[in-house]
Amino acid sequence: MNAVEFEKIMDKYFFFFASRHEKNCSKNEYDKISNDLYINKVYKRIDMLKASPEYRKIKKLLDAVEIASIDDLVEHYMKLKSKIESKNKFSTKLVIGHGYPCFANTLYNKSTQTLKFIDPKGAMTEDELWTNPYYNIAKLSHSVCGRYDFFNNELFDIKINSNFSYDLTIPFNNNSFVEMFKTKAIENGFDYWAIRIYEASLFLSMLPLHIDNPHKVFGFILNVRNILKEIEKNV
Repeated sequence: MNAVEFEKIMDKYFFFFASRHEKNCSKNEYDKISNDLYINKVYKRIDMLKASPEYRKIKKLLDAVEIASIDDLVEHYMKLKSKIESKNKFSTKLVIGHGYPCFANTLYNKSTQTLKFIDPKGAMTEDELWTNPYYNIAKLSHSVCGRYDFFNNELFDIKINSNFSYDLTIPFNNNSFVEMFKTKAIENGFDYWAIRIYEASLFLSMLPLHIDNPHKVFGFILNVRNILKEIEKNV
């Protein structure tokens, strides 16, 4: 896929985001939903990870990547999240969206340039339909910037570098696509670094869900470390 075609797909994505039903809400309601997504969910999933028998093996690997513990990684995420949010004045609105519009849930027809989504998040009540406006965009960033689909398809590697630390290698340079995504996000009124910090929360939340694949779990940890370093450098 070249840059021109990727831009067309991004335009379709952000048209969908702009077309979502939205409603005003109180700041308390906005904060509750946001905290559930970006704070409570992360702590809950990290507790799940630490309760698994495999966690003690993960702990041994963290020393080699300058992460004292998984709790330190989460704390780093929380501090950067607070710093970014303090610089923004988010509109107190909620939206109805797909839930998981990453590339894995996208069908794109090149000939007709038609974009369709599959496997939306379900809801048992109307209240469960409403979510934070950034969540769906973070899911897209998860694929574009975080290269989630490469992890999902085992198209990554972890290597020992000259300092006897671990490097995450993904055989694809996504810089031009990231810049395109960043441009579209800003044009549509979203703070790019807020998207990226929420994207980091997605990788943290997924750790216990992939515990059956240690290679992927450690890859996620290294990816979170790299995302947080990039954010810290820029904010």
